[in-house]
Amino acid sequence: MKSNLSRKNIALLGISVIIFIALLAVYIPLKIYINREESDSPVTGKVSFNILITRNLSGALDQARSGNRNPDRTVELVTSSDNRESLLLIDFIEIVPGISAGEERPAGFPTDKLKKIGYRAVAPLILRRDSMKFLSGPLWLFDLPLPLVSANIVATKESSNNLRRWLITDIEARADGNSGSREIRIGIFSVSNPDSIRAEYSRFNHYNLISPGIAALEAINRMIKEECHLIIALCDAGTTEILDDLPGIDLILEMGEKNFSRRSKDALTVSFSGEEDGPVNLMVTYSKDSLRAAPGNYEPGKD
Repeated sequence: MKSNLSRKNIALLGISVIIFIALLAVYIPLKIYINREESDSPVTGKVSFNILITRNLSGALDQARSGNRNPDRTVELVTSSDNRESLLLIDFIEIVPGISAGEERPAGFPTDKLKKIGYRAVAPLILRRDSMKFLSGPLWLFDLPLPLVSANIVATKESSNNLRRWLITDIEARADGNSGSREIRIGIFSVSNPDSIRAEYSRFNHYNLISPGIAALEAINRMIKEECHLIIALCDAGTTEILDDLPGIDLILEMGEKNFSRRSKDALTVSFSGEEDGPVNLMVTYSKDSLRAAPGNYEPGKD
């Protein structure tokens, strides 16, 4: 008799959890829509800025792993710039087996140089299921003094990690014509591939992955409350479909296998392979009613 009651209680608990998640999935998008309607603070006219996208901290991770201390060409290219007012510099870090294993930072890793480069956001992405085992222990990667942004990698223990759920930053964008520049507020977050999520969620892990959809909705809602003009989501090709269905995202930067762009209901998606010799350069043109991304003309070291 007691066993039957226990099974019934477990079944009722499971049903309650499913209903709660379903209600949450309806409530948060509705709240995002209402908040965006109420807090719309558009930029007058048309503005533009450049995004430079690097991969694996401009090759520094691979250099450190191989023991090569020679300066990376992309790092030198980016650090040669003195004017970053109209530049958004972002990196995708791929968390794959072997690249971030161990509790200590590899010898020769150029921490100070990377810190001075001026990354606005660094997105750690878990791309494969076998990468999850590294989240059960400490990761030196998450201790780097850089803006590490992931909405669905969550620390479960107090530690010295620098991981953030999202990032909100202001940038001086170039105004159309010769009318100077205008400040716009940009919200940035990333989510990892849901196929890499293990079934078990343990409070004994150093880090866990939560639902990318729910995590993204939470980030979007916060950014709308902070009156961000643009909301940028970073992901890999396996996660884009989840973000496509969410309201409030303006630009999705997808690390994929080839370069292309497309529009979903609300967002513009730009996919890139990241295999070029140097950073991916995008020119983003934005106004209240339009958003466009095209190959950029930014040259570090020149105004």
